[in-house]
Amino acid sequence: MKRNTILDIFAISKGSSKFPARKVKMLTSYTANVARFTQKIADILLVGDSLGMVLYDMPSTHGVTVEMMILHAKAVVSSTQTPLVVVDMPFGSYEISQQQAFENASRVIAHTGCGAVKLEGGAELSQTIKFLVERGIPVVAHIGLMPQKIHTIGSYKKIDFSQKIIDDLESVSNAGAFAVVLENVSNEISQMIEEKFPDVLTIGIGSGTNCKGHVAVFEDLINLSTAITPPFSKPIFDIKTQTINLIEGYFAKL
Repeated sequence: MKRNTILDIFAISKGSSKFPARKVKMLTSYTANVARFTQKIADILLVGDSLGMVLYDMPSTHGVTVEMMILHAKAVVSSTQTPLVVVDMPFGSYEISQQQAFENASRVIAHTGCGAVKLEGGAELSQTIKFLVERGIPVVAHIGLMPQKIHTIGSYKKIDFSQKIIDDLESVSNAGAFAVVLENVSNEISQMIEEKFPDVLTIGIGSGTNCKGHVAVFEDLINLSTAITPPFSKPIFDIKTQTINLIEGYFAKL
């Protein structure tokens, strides 16, 4: 089966002879086992730096390295056939210079075979995004709540600075980002963005229902995260309790 391309993702969002128009489905995936079956659901699999908190119980994403992202992304890419795989560039791997960003992003793509990288940042990163895109690196931007800036913003609160969000989205889109993740912005802001920028592929997380796609952390959905889940990511299934009950039942029968 052919792996989804960026053009396929746009076709899913807008509708085509191949795809009826619908919301783009994006799920995090950090391991081969999860990737194998989530690829049956997701159009895009995101190897997020959230793996530091979800899998390694880190207090934030700041401890995640490029090497960690490469190892997890290789597992996800090698065990899937159909979804577009996007990999987060971790904190400290792209902020110093455009050249640093290119060297690390090209390394991630070369060593994993992923289809794109994701960078957190708005207008301040627009020139870096432009630099990467002009050199053949597909980029997903991430604005609104940016977990890599948690020490600056202080908490994972809802973002309501509408003009900054709009300015950031316009900047990263003009720079060449093919999609923009909107995290934890109000429903009113996401609606405003959809009205003002109808051609931008927006993917929301905790940002209402107006975006053209949605991303969810797989482990949060099944209550498997080691970290505290954000308020906008409520579990829909408690796999921990179910698994404990199953295993206890297994041993009770021995």
